[in-house]
Amino acid sequence: MMADNQIIVIPGRAYPLGVYKSSEGIHVSAVFHERGRCGICFYAGGGKGSPKRISFDAACRTGNLYSALVKGLDESYDSYLFFENETYFPDPHAREIRGLEKWGKPITERTLRCVIPKEYDWSGDIRPEIPYEQSFIYALHVRGFTKKDSVGVPDTQERGTFQGLVRKIPYLKSLGVTAVELLPIYECLAVDTEKTSGDPNYGEVSGEVKAPTLYSHNGMLLDKKEPSLKINYWGYKDGFYFAPRSTYSSDPHHPVAELKSMIRQFHLHQMEVILQFYFAPGTDQNLMVDCIRYWVSEFHIDGIHVKSDNIPVEMLISDPMLSDLKIMYRDASRMGGRLSDGQCALYDEVFPFAARRFLRGEDYSIQDFVNAFTNNGLMFPRIHYLCNYDGFTLRDLFSYEHKHNEANGEHNADGRDLNFSFNCGQEGLSRSKTVLSLRKRQMLNGLTMLMLSHGTPLLYAGDECGNTQKGNNNPYCQDNALSWTDWDPKGKFTFLTDYIKALVAFRNRYPFLSNIDVSNTRGRWEANYPKISFHGREAWQPDLSAYSHAVGVMICNGKGTSDYIYIAFNLLWKKTSFALPKLPGERKWCLFADTASDSIICKLQTEFREEALTLEPRSISILIGRQVHDQTNDGRKDP
Repeated sequence: MMADNQIIVIPGRAYPLGVYKSSEGIHVSAVFHERGRCGICFYAGGGKGSPKRISFDAACRTGNLYSALVKGLDESYDSYLFFENETYFPDPHAREIRGLEKWGKPITERTLRCVIPKEYDWSGDIRPEIPYEQSFIYALHVRGFTKKDSVGVPDTQERGTFQGLVRKIPYLKSLGVTAVELLPIYECLAVDTEKTSGDPNYGEVSGEVKAPTLYSHNGMLLDKKEPSLKINYWGYKDGFYFAPRSTYSSDPHHPVAELKSMIRQFHLHQMEVILQFYFAPGTDQNLMVDCIRYWVSEFHIDGIHVKSDNIPVEMLISDPMLSDLKIMYRDASRMGGRLSDGQCALYDEVFPFAARRFLRGEDYSIQDFVNAFTNNGLMFPRIHYLCNYDGFTLRDLFSYEHKHNEANGEHNADGRDLNFSFNCGQEGLSRSKTVLSLRKRQMLNGLTMLMLSHGTPLLYAGDECGNTQKGNNNPYCQDNALSWTDWDPKGKFTFLTDYIKALVAFRNRYPFLSNIDVSNTRGRWEANYPKISFHGREAWQPDLSAYSHAVGVMICNGKGTSDYIYIAFNLLWKKTSFALPKLPGERKWCLFADTASDSIICKLQTEFREEALTLEPRSISILIGRQVHDQTNDGRKDP
């Protein structure tokens, strides 16, 4: 069939869905539910030329699927919309969207245009494929991560963008990060016109928003024409799942190329990129699977964190194209026994809840903590975190007992009520040296638990530099300084950054900490010592009763020359002593770190000659059992 005098339209390929170019022409494949007049309308760039409306006839239809090959269309026509009768709408499989380049600008879908992105040269890009046991994940929001970073990202145009993340690669490498997990980066409308009661991630904006196109106050955007506008900062909503977010691009007219370049740079630095995916209720499952496949093939992503209950996890796991993809999900029962093959990992709240309760000094918490710290004897990967985007930051976890979400405009009714937090004696900001000292110690304790646990550690952006959200544990609608990462310009929290670096180096030096074979903790190694053992005031006699708040954990690798690791946890409000177990061979205990010490890390790591270790209240100590002739370890890495 013909359209105009120069454009030829013939039946085309049914799959893949969407619109893309080849040497043959432009391939179009889309679902239309009405049997009326339907087709595609092309638009010329820069407002040149009149729109080209092309209707599909019965020859292009198979069921509700219409597919066509369009030939002879002038190159200036670089965007399109679908239409059904007189209704125009964007392609749900569009690979790039034009019209949402300015963050927070109210806009309707009718004014959007779908764009066919240009080819990208990956130049031999290779995915790092880092195992879970060697991974350290850093979760972040693309916009919020660099929006306030004037030092790391001096160009204001690059702050809050994919290119801004590229500027932070040296910083992330210095922390020891091996993968970044990004909150949703697919295209969507940041401004909502109505609140959806069934979606907890919708809400009203409040507070001053320091963005070029969006301002708000007392829960509403400052737009006299649209008094009910609201913002969705996190991005957990319906959207254009195949297109990267143009507002996250320093060059908003080429978001696809900028994102691909960002991922390529991460891969060149041996770092992985993991994306969160949330699909709104009612989203077609075939679209979900197609979407994941597309992001893997087109953007070379390394993993996904599935955030929806309606996604077909089983289909993703069994898909041969996704066999090397890290798949993280919160429900082990839906992973079909694939948790032991290195592809899948549990991403649940077992560890953070157990660790926080133990840190608070709660009764009946020690057994849960021990189980979570050792991954409960389960032989599959598990993502461990203490704080995340949907809760208190690390600093706030020990500054607030209660949430303070009034700024969200919902009368403090949104967000978790139960956070297992501990304000250390005073709610919010404090000048008390006693309170501040305890808060510092608790943050160090939490990081120690996280980084030395038997799991894949995940740190939320800003926790290493004392970021605060002022007690707001649900800033889903806060696009302002409250939710943007504060980079500690005065250097008050450099001790956290330094300690994380030391713990990462320690974990890398002793990889058996993250790869403990706990399937049989009674397994014996050198001198009949167990792989992992628990201790108390007396060696080999742990007190795991309901009212106990202290335990020692000794871990060994089973090699004749390997170091032993002893971690003493005292979350009691008074000093506690631990009788240290005797070591086999000529090993002696050396103190590596003490969270109650001003220096924290013991750089000399001299021999600890006492038979008992006394810990200050609410503190953790780390000891290394070394051969007498190898006190410095000479940078050796234990297998």
